[in-house]
Amino acid sequence: MLALPAASVTAQMMPNLYGPPISLDTAKKVAAPALAEATKNNWTMALAIVDPAGILVYYEKQDNTPCGVNATVRARPPWL
Repeated sequence: MLALPAASVTAQMMPNLYGPPISLDTAKKVAAPALAEATKNNWTMALAIVDPAGILVYYEKQDNTPCGVNATVRARPPWL
């Protein structure tokens, strides 16, 4: 049986170049000002927030928003 030290296995893993995944709480905090601005300007919109890999984290559609209308906010590190 072959046993490798754990350090050599973890050293070969690829780094996450896109940053950490966004949490649901953070996604809701990001969505709130966008939805408030849309309400203020009488825009109807759907908002989808995805993590750096493009996986859906949060989605909200306002009343009377036509099908096919959406805006996607990409999760970004705060330094970008």
